[in-house]
Amino acid sequence: MSGSGAIDIANGHTYGMYVFTASSAGDYVFTFKFSKIEESFGVKFYDKGFNSKVSSKVYSQKMTKYRVTLKANEFVYVVVERSPMVYGNIQASYTTQLRGQKYWVINSVKTANNYVSLKRGSVTPIYVETEDGLSLPLTRIETADMYYLSLLNSIVSIKPECRLGTTKAYADVVWVSNDESKTPNIETYTIEITIETDSNLNNAISVFNDDSGFGLKINNSYIQSVTFELTNNASKSIHTSERGNATYNIKGRATVNVSKPIISIRITSVEYIYKYHKKVNGVENIVSGYEMCAVGEYGVSFPSFTLSQLYGQNGTNTYFNLDCMRHFKNFVANASTYGSNVTFKLNMNVTLSGKWSPIEKFSATLDGGNKTISNLRIDIAQSDSVAEYHGFIGKNYGTIKNLKFTGINITASPYHTDKAINVGGVVGYNYGTVREVIAQGSLNCNRYMASMGGIIGTNAGTVYRCTVQDYYIYGNGDMGGIAGRMTSGSVKYCQTKKLNMNVYTVNGNRSAGGIVGYMPGGLVEYCCNRDNGVIFFDGFYNVGALSPKMGLIVGHAGSSATVRNVSVQGAKLSYDNLPEKHWFTNCRQHVGAYGNGAVGFCEGATIGSTSWTPTGLYD
Repeated sequence: MSGSGAIDIANGHTYGMYVFTASSAGDYVFTFKFSKIEESFGVKFYDKGFNSKVSSKVYSQKMTKYRVTLKANEFVYVVVERSPMVYGNIQASYTTQLRGQKYWVINSVKTANNYVSLKRGSVTPIYVETEDGLSLPLTRIETADMYYLSLLNSIVSIKPECRLGTTKAYADVVWVSNDESKTPNIETYTIEITIETDSNLNNAISVFNDDSGFGLKINNSYIQSVTFELTNNASKSIHTSERGNATYNIKGRATVNVSKPIISIRITSVEYIYKYHKKVNGVENIVSGYEMCAVGEYGVSFPSFTLSQLYGQNGTNTYFNLDCMRHFKNFVANASTYGSNVTFKLNMNVTLSGKWSPIEKFSATLDGGNKTISNLRIDIAQSDSVAEYHGFIGKNYGTIKNLKFTGINITASPYHTDKAINVGGVVGYNYGTVREVIAQGSLNCNRYMASMGGIIGTNAGTVYRCTVQDYYIYGNGDMGGIAGRMTSGSVKYCQTKKLNMNVYTVNGNRSAGGIVGYMPGGLVEYCCNRDNGVIFFDGFYNVGALSPKMGLIVGHAGSSATVRNVSVQGAKLSYDNLPEKHWFTNCRQHVGAYGNGAVGFCEGATIGSTSWTPTGLYD
């Protein structure tokens, strides 16, 4: 049962009274508010025989509370007595109720729990609402000298460098009995405070993956050392960093699996830094300490990290990012081992140095990300035992796309030998796909049996939207701005810009074209040779029936070849150095003889329109 009301005491009267009957057994709290100063009044409780009941009192400037234990259906006389020094009409308002439930009020939110978790760096008001309806502030914190925190006006302030752990805070209230033989009763309310980390510590570990290696970065302002579990292809090992080191480099500490280079890291514990109060020679100081903490305790949490031992971040075992030269070198060393399910993504410009050794075979995908590879240099030996395939990649069965090459410099001189080689600025022999590739540089190849092109030596695959620009090609093999030779496949939407091709015929007549040199089969469509490109006959040596095949698009088109929808505007064939006759041969008969100069020599090929207006090209 609960109730409320008011007692009026008229001027000249000393007492006021009302009767309260308990509906059930328990401790009842009577709260009084007076219209005058509280200390000038008293409240007493009497049973039905008007014998005094034992009660306890606590008061403040706002109210006075009394606690009385009653049985079910027991009634008491509640008597209010004015002080003789108080005059006039007075009124005492009251409320009566069974003792209620205690609540802690934390940041204005009530909870019945006797515990709370607070983060480093937090400022939190905490007080208790007692069963008697009192609002009590915190008065003290246990072991406060071990932690970097403070209590003022019932506000707990935890410093960002505070130690992690658990402490206790207290609120006290004194109840005074009307039985003078009893000492005042101090009731203490206790709340357990767990100090958890903030985001600074949880963000103090990250990963690095660069030219120096790969591993963990540790912010030593918060963490001194890290212990972690490394999983490498189902094999697990435990590692601990040295105290105070800002990095832990895993390179060289784990076995590398080229096909599955991804490793995972799970942080298990950290040695963190904290500060606390300490008296030194009687003077209180703030000093630093170090303590191990397991992940999962006191809010310490880190994500699981994954790292590629060979390549960049955010990849998988089939998708590899190339973010630095270490990644690129690993790509070069291992590219030939991957299949068509693997993609490499280049995320940086690459400047090569020294002589380049071609990637022997490539079956994966290289997405250049519109980045540039510069200074590709290849010196092809004069020996007849030299490799057959030369370029950034020797033989391509995969896909190369979205990539630019500048400063290509490939040389196979000065000797004119019969070794059959395939030389391209990007690919020696293409069975796969090359698309959206731009190439610039020079190719000087004195090999009678060579197939050499600005991008591809010999093509039997797909070439799409590629551009050769500002390119110098010199030699005496089959030469093309895009591909030196094409046996099958297609070249579409490709162009050469400012192409300078010099033909020097030795030992036999070869073919030179702005797009493809010798083309026994395949399709060339939607292609052009423009921006003042020139195919120049430079000279000849040791040739009987001199008759080179020179065309603005294709030098020599065979019976299985198709050339159509091309443009012959903006480039020219220059053959002043080619005699009209040599050894009774019409030397110029295969110079731009077909398709308005598009094809030098047509050997049963299909030649379509040569008035296409260039569009959809890749610059």
